[in-house]
Amino acid sequence: MSKFVLDASALLAYLREEPGALVVENAISQGAYISIVNWAEVLSKVADLGESPSRISRAFRA
Repeated sequence: MSKFVLDASALLAYLREEPGALVVENAISQGAYISIVNWAEVLSKVADLGESPSRISRAFRA
């Protein structure tokens, strides 16, 4: 079981390759969790930026 829980800002930093992205990548590789509320926020922001929420969802499917 992972000991990491991501919030929306952490995952968005990872997706946008911002500072801290490598820390988030490490957490993801260890099976980090994200709440449905934070996941919805990420997908909403992705859509606001003109990117595809479906593509992001597919990339994170287990």
